[in-house]
Amino acid sequence: QRQMCIRDSLQIAHEVISGSWGNGADRKNRLSAAGYNYEEIQTIVNEICTPKEKNICEKIRSLFQKRR
Repeated sequence: QRQMCIRDSLQIAHEVISGSWGNGADRKNRLSAAGYNYEEIQTIVNEICTPKEKNICEKIRSLFQKRR
């Protein structure tokens, strides 16, 4: 189930990047209304879109481990 949650969040993050969820406050409202954690999704979007030295998978794993 945890694996599914990560996969769903990654899918939504890619949809956000493609513009499917709008921008700004509209995006935040739409994600929240759909039951998604805006901050979590936005963190994943930021990690995908910002070049980092660390592997993206490591960053996402650490994000979800903090939620436990």
